Amino acid sequence: MYFLDSSHVWHVAKSGNDSNGGHAGQYPVNLANDAKLTIGAAVSAAAGGDTIIVWPGDYAENVNFGSKA
Repeated sequence: MYFLDSSHVWHVAKSGNDSNGGHAGQYPVNLANDAKLTIGAAVSAAAGGDTIIVWPGDYAENVNFGSKA
């Protein structure tokens, strides 16, 4: 049986906010309360090997992935 470890899954959505934690408090995800607003904020917060889910929308930003995979 597979259990989702939400501490390694980050969400980015146009309705999010970079001060949000980025993790889903529950499923289905409450994007306004849980998701980051920018991909860059999620990449900065994530560790190498984490998963970032980018929800539909236009994200006009330059993202520096550094050495993260």
